[in-house]
Amino acid sequence: MGSKTVLPVEDDSSSASLYCNRSEEAGFKTTSAAGTSDAREALPNLAADLIIVELLLPNCGGLELM
Repeated sequence: MGSKTVLPVEDDSSSASLYCNRSEEAGFKTTSAAGTSDAREALPNLAADLIIVELLLPNCGGLELM
């Protein structure tokens, strides 16, 4: 069975890096999105098993993205 994929959607690069590093240490593959427009671009081509979304993103909140 292949690795599961995590997609953190986070506009703060330090937080996004932390989510990616911790997920990779746990054996997950990661792809990050710097905001909702990046996430909307990535999602059609990515079979993410887990999406971590910041609720207070600029331009569009995390709940609106989901």
